[in-house]
Amino acid sequence: MDLSLRQQPAGLKLSNDEITITVQTELEGIPPNAVYIYLNHNRITEITTSIKQLKMERIVSLEAMGKTPLELKNAIESEADPQHDYWLNILGLLGCSLVPAKSNGKAQHKFKKQLSDMPFYVDYEGSQAVVYWRKRAELVIQRGATMRSTAPLNQDGKLGFSARFAEQLRAEHSTQFENFVTTEDIILKSVNEVGLFLYYGGTNS
Repeated sequence: MDLSLRQQPAGLKLSNDEITITVQTELEGIPPNAVYIYLNHNRITEITTSIKQLKMERIVSLEAMGKTPLELKNAIESEADPQHDYWLNILGLLGCSLVPAKSNGKAQHKFKKQLSDMPFYVDYEGSQAVVYWRKRAELVIQRGATMRSTAPLNQDGKLGFSARFAEQLRAEHSTQFENFVTTEDIILKSVNEVGLFLYYGGTNS
């Protein structure tokens, strides 16, 4: 199963012939007939099949071929559903902590071997790459990836915290890229690191 992550006017879309995941920061242009996950600080505040005017930083819309929004919502929420772990892993790749804000528990992201063979195509903010999630805390950016060449600046013209962390991460792998193109496979520990390394963040900034 190939999934493509691409920039849209309203946010990001992750899709193939079977599923579509849209990440937005506003309700305008949100897809109809989907499951909607409202997020604050990457924690879930609401999972619903109807669009609501709620305080949020991001909203993730999920659509799956052959499933109604209610069936998909149940698959995400119910540990008894055979696809429950699959959806936890997919959303975990987007930096979503699948623990409701009112819960004190920890996110349960069980790694599925089937995901290790699933390529994720990044095409965002001038960066293009193929990424594989090999292990629970190991993501591989394949050789030949294009990195964003300039760091975004704050309003005061200085690098923000995320950009400084990204520069540090790039420095640690400075022998593995040239002219902002990777010359070797690069192994990172999280989706955050992948986003920071490739385009100074974005999906979980």
